[in-house]
Amino acid sequence: MTKNIFCTLFAAVLFLSVYSSACAQQNNNQRTLNVNGTGEVRVKPDIAYINISVVTRSDSAEAAVRENAVKTTNVLNKIKSLIGKSDSVKTSNFNLSPVYEYDQTTRKSNLAGYSASNNLLVETRDLKNLGNLIDATATLGANRVTGPRFDISKREEYKRQALASAIEDAKTTAIAAAEAAGVELIHITVISPSYSYPVPVYAMGEAKVAASSAVPTPIESGDLTVSANVNITYEIR
Repeated sequence: MTKNIFCTLFAAVLFLSVYSSACAQQNNNQRTLNVNGTGEVRVKPDIAYINISVVTRSDSAEAAVRENAVKTTNVLNKIKSLIGKSDSVKTSNFNLSPVYEYDQTTRKSNLAGYSASNNLLVETRDLKNLGNLIDATATLGANRVTGPRFDISKREEYKRQALASAIEDAKTTAIAAAEAAGVELIHITVISPSYSYPVPVYAMGEAKVAASSAVPTPIESGDLTVSANVNITYEIR
């Protein structure tokens, strides 16, 4: 009885071993064709982000903060009056720090006052009004501007378009390669997509903070490129 059970188990193990070996050999013998495809979609940005800062300096920390609060309030109210209902403005950072100046004679750093800065992040869809927005806030105390950084609101939609273009590019390459090599495409076994985040391209003129500037600060956004890449493996015969 024990001998029969042992023989049965041995036969089952032997069968599984032979079957696995045959499957592995079949997989190793499978012929494949690997191709890459790329796709791009160029779009106009519809969102801009600007960092507008108010920096003040005074002999005391209290005075620096007080002056900064007055100017920032004026700048903030002006921004709210210029942006649309779907736009937004918020404080991204506030900083108060001592300012030291180096004395060449004594070779020591001495406390020269305090600097307060309030950074406002503006998100707006009115891209044509960016120059006016910067100039208007500059007249009220904004003295540091970073940006704008442009983006697109329908990023996922454009990513899908770029991916579809990349897949078509890969399929075209696969068909041409198969015809040239005299083989037949059977089906796709592996498909691996990847994306490139849109990189903003923009040109910004020099931001003039002088209140007497009669010409608005020129800002022109460039196109954003949404890219997709795909790697496809075909089984061939």
